[in-house]
Amino acid sequence: AGLFPQIERLELEVLASNHAALALYKKMGFVIEGTKRKAFKQLDGRMEDSIVMSLLREELSEDLWQIKNIG
Repeated sequence: AGLFPQIERLELEVLASNHAALALYKKMGFVIEGTKRKAFKQLDGRMEDSIVMSLLREELSEDLWQIKNIG
């Protein structure tokens, strides 16, 4: 059951313009749940959308929920 058996869902929010992060999260199995329109104000005053993504325990293999000893 891993180190965190109580965790059933991971959720994140990323700027819509961050295409590299979106691609990485999709590759990891995260699913887009929706868009928050004009959710963040940039330093130049522009408003930018954010994307909400999630990953459910059953969508990920059990070994990836484990914390590996690195080093």
